[in-house]
Amino acid sequence: MPAPKQIPAAAFSAAWCDHSLTIEAIAKAFGMARETAYRAARTMGLPPRPRGRPVISSRALLAEMWAAGVTVAEIAAELGISVNAVDYGVNALGLPKRKQGNRIGITRHEFKLRRFMAHMAQTAAREQAAMINAEMADGVEGGGKLVGQLKARGATWECR
Repeated sequence: MPAPKQIPAAAFSAAWCDHSLTIEAIAKAFGMARETAYRAARTMGLPPRPRGRPVISSRALLAEMWAAGVTVAEIAAELGISVNAVDYGVNALGLPKRKQGNRIGITRHEFKLRRFMAHMAQTAAREQAAMINAEMADGVEGGGKLVGQLKARGATWECR
């Protein structure tokens, strides 16, 4: 009978306490079966893992990513849950099902970039509207009250 496999206790403990990792992922990372991972944790005196369905921390983000076409695997990675938990969340939220087939989705990084770009466009539109409103309130076009006062005094300047 071969000697039992030695696993690094600190690394196993860190992985065990990281609840974004599944038991299967931990067992695979350390080259053991799922039940062996449970037994190793008990032997090391580690606390039991939470049971039941994983809690989806942001249902709004799940819905937004789903609507944007982010792949299920990417959603799972972003939220730190399993692919099955994403499916459960999609069904629980009543989101529309996706068509079957080789549909290519976007990555979570593309989603974040698109979301950031939309946020920047909204911010730019608000800033532009605020500048237009300020010009209208001052009654001076192109710079507001101070520039208007300087122009009224005949001030000139050059940009170098």
